[in-house]
Amino acid sequence: MQKTQLSTWQEAHRAVRARQLGVARDLFARGAADGYPPAQCDLGRLMLHGLVERSSATADPGAPQIGMPSPTATPEMLRGLQWIRRAAQQDYAPAAFQLATLAMGGRLVPFDAQQIIAWVCAAARANHAPALRTLGVLYSLEGSMLGTLCLEHAARMGDELAMALLAFRLLQGRDAAQDAPRALAMIDLLIANGLPLAKPEPELPRSSPTPRNLPALPDLPPPQAPLHPPLPAPVQLCESPVVRLFPQAVGVEECLYVVLAGLRHVRPSVTADPDGKVAKVPLRTSDETIFDPLLEDVILMRMQRRMAAAAGLDVSHAEPLILLRYQPGQEYRLHGDYLPPSLVRPVSQGGGGQRQATVIAYLNSDLEGGATVFPRLGLRVPPRCGDLLHFRNVDESGAPDPRTGHAGEPVIAGVKWICTLWQREGPQRPF
Repeated sequence: MQKTQLSTWQEAHRAVRARQLGVARDLFARGAADGYPPAQCDLGRLMLHGLVERSSATADPGAPQIGMPSPTATPEMLRGLQWIRRAAQQDYAPAAFQLATLAMGGRLVPFDAQQIIAWVCAAARANHAPALRTLGVLYSLEGSMLGTLCLEHAARMGDELAMALLAFRLLQGRDAAQDAPRALAMIDLLIANGLPLAKPEPELPRSSPTPRNLPALPDLPPPQAPLHPPLPAPVQLCESPVVRLFPQAVGVEECLYVVLAGLRHVRPSVTADPDGKVAKVPLRTSDETIFDPLLEDVILMRMQRRMAAAAGLDVSHAEPLILLRYQPGQEYRLHGDYLPPSLVRPVSQGGGGQRQATVIAYLNSDLEGGATVFPRLGLRVPPRCGDLLHFRNVDESGAPDPRTGHAGEPVIAGVKWICTLWQREGPQRPF
C-alpha cells in the first residue's frame, strides 16, 4: 500500500511540473483519502493557495482559480487547511512547518509564538531543511552557535538558502570560524547551480565545500529570539505627512536572508497604469521579486510583521512583499505609491481599499547613491542596512496625498537592495 501511495504521489508531482494541476489535484486527493501524509499536505497546499485547475471530476465553480488567493478565507482554503492539519497530526514535518508559516500571518491560523516554535522545532527534529534553516537564523539572533550547525545540516540536505547563508557566515567569520576557501567553494557551487550571486575572484584559494566532520545535531531547544520583536524608537522626519525612520530595526543576516530568498526569482520591474495594465516603463528601471504566498516562510513573515508594525497596521493588510534591486544607473523616478481610483476596490465592497502606507527596508549599505528623496518635503534618506522607512500615502481624510511623491535616486556604484511592503486600508491577505 505504501509503495502504491508513493508512486501516486510522485505521479502527482510530475503533473504539477507539467502544469496539469487538475490531474495533480485528483492524484493528491486519492493519496490523501488513503491517509498518506505527503499527499494530504500537498493537496492542502493546492487548495489553500488557489492553485486549482480543476478537471470535470473536481469542478467547483465557487472556489478560486489559479492566481493569488482571495483576501478572505474561502471554503476551499479551509478544507485545504484541514488536510494540512491532518498531515501534521501524523508528524509529517513539511505540514508542521506550513502551519508555522501560516500562523505567522495570524488570520487563517492564530498567531501563537509558542505553538509556532513548537511546530518549527518538531519539523527540524525530523530533519526538515527549511525548519533547520529557520532555527539557524533564530538561534544566531540570540547568540547561539547552534544556529550555524543547523545551517550545516540543512545545507547538507541541499537547501540552497541555508548553504548561501552558511557561506557568508564562513566568509565573514560570523557565528563560525572564518573559512574563506570553503565559503568561496560553496559560492562557486551555488553559482554553478544557477543562483546569480556575484562571482568571487578566481585566483583566491578554494577548498572542499563540504565540512570535514559534521557533528550530529543535539536536542534542539526552543529558540528565545522573539517572533514579533519590538521596534526601536522612530526618528520623526516629517509630521504631516507622516514620515518616520526606524534605525537598525532589522539585523544584517535577516536583510541578507530576504535578498537570498528572492535572488533566483528576480525579474525586471513592471508598473500598473490607471487601467490596470502592467508593463515595464522608463519611470522604473529596477528588477524585482514579488514574494508569492508559496515562497513565504517563517523568517520572511517575521520581517514582514515588523514592517507592518512600523506602519501601525496588521500584516494581513499588506500586499505581497517585494524585493527590489537597483544596479548602477537604475532608479525609480518621482512617483506616488497610492493607487489610482480605478484600481481601488473599497473595503465596504470586500476589497483592500487604498494603499495607506509604505514601509521600505534597506537591505545593504555598500553602495553609492540610491537615496530615497521626497522633493516636496525636502527630505533625503540614504540607504543604510537594517533601517525601516515608513510614510503614509494618504492625508487625514484618506485621500491620496501628492506631497508623498518620492523617488529612488540612481545608483552610482554598487547594488542597492530594498524590500517594500505596501499596506492597504483593509485586509489584503487571507492568511
